[in-house]
Amino acid sequence: MIKEDMYSSRAFLVLARRDLGLEILHPEKVLLSLPGSDRAKPVDIGSLCFSQRATRKAGWNTNGEIQALPVVLDSLMGQRREFIARLLDMVAVSGLRDTSINTQLTDIVKAFDWLDANHHSNFLSTEVAAEKAYIAYTDYLYHQIQNGKMAVNTASKRQK
Repeated sequence: MIKEDMYSSRAFLVLARRDLGLEILHPEKVLLSLPGSDRAKPVDIGSLCFSQRATRKAGWNTNGEIQALPVVLDSLMGQRREFIARLLDMVAVSGLRDTSINTQLTDIVKAFDWLDANHHSNFLSTEVAAEKAYIAYTDYLYHQIQNGKMAVNTASKRQK
């Protein structure tokens, strides 16, 4: 378990979708602004580059200022930086509305949070690690359905 004082704030850069066509050298710093969604503040997509992030609690960022989620700086993972950079490229060219992008990013954040909490932080490192993580996450979603904690459509959407 990580102690709260091990988490650090980090430098961040708020980008709009129109800014994403450029090469992003530090995807771990990106907070993505989606003004066409119901989200009041940018999505901290850059925090997913770190395997150890502070827990997102309801209301953690309710003051007026924009903040990046605290992370353990030493938990930055190279494979995740590449993944997030490619994800941002996809967002730039997708043609989807901000609300759809927000929904997709919310599902990705939930998957990363579960994978990190369940010892699958290295899921991008090898094909074998990815397969093990996928099976474990699918089993979790199935268990949630079986116990009435998640609807089939929700689980299906999160599995993609």
